[in-house]
Amino acid sequence: MSTKNKSVFLESERLYLSRIEDTDLAIIHLLDTDPQVIEFIAPPKTLEQSKERIQKTKELYDRGQGLGRWLAYRKKDHQAIGWYVLCPLDGSDQIEIGYRLLPQYWGQGYAKEMSKILLDYALHTLKLQEVVGVTNPSNEGSKKVLTKIGLHYLGIRQYYNQPVSFFSNIKKL
Repeated sequence: MSTKNKSVFLESERLYLSRIEDTDLAIIHLLDTDPQVIEFIAPPKTLEQSKERIQKTKELYDRGQGLGRWLAYRKKDHQAIGWYVLCPLDGSDQIEIGYRLLPQYWGQGYAKEMSKILLDYALHTLKLQEVVGVTNPSNEGSKKVLTKIGLHYLGIRQYYNQPVSFFSNIKKL
């Protein structure tokens, strides 16, 4: 699951993002089924559902709004480590920032590093007024990442058919 021939969408000090393609099905399906990755997210996806995720991602690219889901690679070895996303939050007009990383890459600062770059892109390049993040209320690691990149905890909300901790770059009363 490594490549040197992908075009770079965004990059940080140690990572770069690239568009997801049909040939990325193996890594996408792994991120949709690894028990540690999906522990706080959702039930595992079938291979067909992972294919559908890729198609929906390509549709986001085609809209030309700068939104999407991108695979993340380490610069030092071009190893795919996960994905990052900017997309509409569960059918709403709000734009969600998020990520999934394979467990062997947790705890190395990658989530915060690239999420900060992606948030900057959303606010300064796309000129979005608000970017939100959601996570399972029990997922302390993701709550810390969202806070460290500058999002503010605004309470529990209902998205993706479950209660989630809701964060935004805008402090709301």
